[in-house]
Formats: sequence, structure tokens, C-alpha cells
Amino acid sequence: AGTDVSLEVEATKRVEFLSRHDELTGLPNRVRMKEFLEGRLQSENESKNALAMISVDLNDFKTINDVYGHTVGDQVLSEASNRLRRCMRSIDLVTRQGGDEFIIIASDLSRREDIERFCSRIVEELNHPFDICGNEIVIGVSMGIALAPQDALNASDLLRYSDIALYKAKNDPDAHWVFYKPDMAEQIVQRRELEQELREAIKHNQLFLLYQPRYDITLQKITSLEALVRWQHPTHGLFMPDQFIPLAEETGIIIALT
Repeated sequence: AGTDVSLEVEATKRVEFLSRHDELTGLPNRVRMKEFLEGRLQSENESKNALAMISVDLNDFKTINDVYGHTVGDQVLSEASNRLRRCMRSIDLVTRQGGDEFIIIASDLSRREDIERFCSRIVEELNHPFDICGNEIVIGVSMGIALAPQDALNASDLLRYSDIALYKAKNDPDAHWVFYKPDMAEQIVQRRELEQELREAIKHNQLFLLYQPRYDITLQKITSLEALVRWQHPTHGLFMPDQFIPLAEETGIIIALT
């Protein structure tokens, strides 16, 4: 007797699809992205090697989950995925890496102005308010860009460089996107080292206050004192507030410092 294998075939197709796609959004996942990227980079046609890898992050997405719950958060991710799809050309690929992180591989883009026009469209799409369950939700987007062949010609380096550029973009409130530069990795390492040293400085009382008097000319007397913090770094000497207060504010160290 014949056996109906249609259900088994469908199940196999489903497993195959999920091995290369994200279940929530239906977008290609990291596995499919690496296959696509390596195929482009290994092409014998040099013009096809020109591409922009764009790491995309939705700003303050954690706040959406905290305020509205994960169900609403998932709907925002699905809608954001649909909007990103609308920005893609037939030769591009948008993938979800997990959480609110996406990777876009924009092929045959080598001129900076063309890439910026492409990124501008993404910003415009994602800046429109999301109407989710009667809630109007506004999110922003940050992007880090690495280019092939200028920055790298292998998938792992492009991923790392675009991620470094994304880190810079997320720490610049005026930048929707940032292009990778070779000195960025060193800057990030230095920043993280300084952050750790600042935490240690607070723990070991390397910060101190100077008091600047405020003189009232009319009354001809000192009316108050302004407390100004300083950091006596063990190797770099005296740090003024503008050298470490912004870092303290960005990392939350400012609470302990205060």
C-alpha cells in the first residue's frame, strides 16, 4: 500500500526553512547571511564584491519591552522587519541576528553618497510611529557601516567592523549612521579601559573635590562654594571633569560618582 508522505515532506521543508530563517520575523538568519555574504565576496566578478555591510540596532528597544511587554515588543520587531524589507532592492539581503539587531548586505554600493541615501531611506521608514495595539510607539535607529573591498574582504572582519561602527553610532546622539574607520577599534578599547579605571578610581578614592568660591560683588562677600570634581589618575595625572564626566553619564557610573 502507498504511504502519504506529504506531511513528512512539509515538516522537512519547515525544518530547512527555520535553519536559515528567523521564526518571529521570517527574515534570513545569521546562517543564511554568512552563506549569502561569502558567495558575494568569493565572486570572480570584482564589481560584485563591492558591498556595504550595515549593522542596524533599534534604539531603546529594551524600554518598549519593559513598558509595553514582550508581546508588543515582538510586534514592533515584526513591523520593523517589514519596513526594512521595503527598503531593500532585489540584490540586497536583510537578516535578523537576534533581539533588535539586524544586518543588511547592500550589494553593488561603493559610493558614499549612494550608501547614505540608502541609509536615509531606512531612517525615514523606521522613524514613522508604530501603531501597536492602540499604542503609538516611536523608535529610532542606529547603523554601523563597513565596506568591501575597502575595509575587508572576509565575512568575519566585515561583521566585526560594522559592529564597531554601530557602537560609535549608538554613542553619538547626532549620528544615525557611522562608517567604520581603522582607528575605531583602538578608541573603543581605550574607552573601555578608561571606564574600568574610573570604576576603580571611585572604589579607591582617587577622585576629590575642589571648592571654588562664588563672590557677590554687590554684597562684597563670598555667598557660596561650587564643588568641582577632579580625578587623580595614577599614570595619566590630573583629569578634568570634561575628560571623564561624559563617560560616567553614558555608563551609569555617574550615580556612584555623585
